[in-house]
Amino acid sequence: MHTLHRPDRRDWLAGLAAGASLGFVFLGVGARAGMHLISLSSGQAPTFTIEGSIAVSLLGALTGALIATVFLLVRTTFPTRRWIRGALFWAVCGALVLRGLRPVTALNAGIFLPLFIVHGVLLHTFWCRVYLARGRQVDAEEPG
Repeated sequence: MHTLHRPDRRDWLAGLAAGASLGFVFLGVGARAGMHLISLSSGQAPTFTIEGSIAVSLLGALTGALIATVFLLVRTTFPTRRWIRGALFWAVCGALVLRGLRPVTALNAGIFLPLFIVHGVLLHTFWCRVYLARGRQVDAEEPG
């Protein structure tokens, strides 16, 4: 969905909340499950601590909020340049993924790249199909 509307304060709060929530689920809890899979595939006994799970989940929420910030900054900077917005957003997401993957192996990439892709797609879907659509619906109902 295309709009020339630049994000305002309410938009930033909704975008950051959505990014952090999706990040908590996919980049936090999903990453913790991915770590479990990696330990099983390498033949190590998987370990689980509450502190580690909380830390990974909160870092996932923080990363999700960072990705949402990039998403909204790109929308603010390039409101009419759809291809530039998309390319820049996914380039930054890719850089964040590669920054966090140590070491970069096929297994690590196969587990963690889809989590970032799902996060980005769902953030975009929320923004375009739910948040902006709801805002248009409210604007249409308000008397002129």
